[in-house]
Amino acid sequence: MPWRDWLHGAASWLYPPRCACCGVFVQAVRQSGVMLCPSCYKALPFISHASPHFSPGRETPWVQAWAPFHYKATARTLVTNLKYHQQQPCAGLLGRFMAQMPLFRGEGTLGRGQGGAFSKALLVPVPLHIQALRRRGFNQSALIAKALAKLTGVELCLDALVRLRPTRPLEGLGRLERQAELCDVVATRAARCTMLHQRPVVLIDDVMTTGATAAACCQALKSSGAGPVAVLTAARVTEPGAAKADDKP
Repeated sequence: MPWRDWLHGAASWLYPPRCACCGVFVQAVRQSGVMLCPSCYKALPFISHASPHFSPGRETPWVQAWAPFHYKATARTLVTNLKYHQQQPCAGLLGRFMAQMPLFRGEGTLGRGQGGAFSKALLVPVPLHIQALRRRGFNQSALIAKALAKLTGVELCLDALVRLRPTRPLEGLGRLERQAELCDVVATRAARCTMLHQRPVVLIDDVMTTGATAAACCQALKSSGAGPVAVLTAARVTEPGAAKADDKP
């Protein structure tokens, strides 16, 4: 309607959109409620090949791990702005890029087999402990999962997993130390076991660092009878020392 167009134009004039990363005023196409200036968009550190990440020589409880970005440059800023600076619309932008992964076209392990296994998949976010949730006010992984469910049509279960106790900050800890800290921390919610039974799961998180958090969640899901689990994060740490406190406390 014309009056809505007028209101939108007036709002854009009064409150010009800013880049979600650097904060400069931008005149570009709005993407999922956030904007990126040309420089920040160009700096997005895409993982060059759209294929799942495997860990050579290391057994993992997930079948595949996917991410559109390396955890640096614009991608790191988007995650940080979402996680620590209350810029929740960044979840929609990250979700937009994650929704383009081949995983959602039925490619990869979850897409194989008779009957279109991926059509039965369930999106499950990594949980926050209630204390951390109260401090932050939201679970960034849940916000990303909501955006993905809307964009892809894959069923979402926000409360399939529960964090049983808080953990100390994981900054500076190696993989084995993180695994020890996260031992028996995540469990499947009893009321969701029937929903999870033998269903493929896509575990959603913001960043994969050592994989300790993802492993704890995958083990909880598998122990409750879930089918194969794939991990999908917005970004993946690929350089030593690139992450500070990216696994959830």
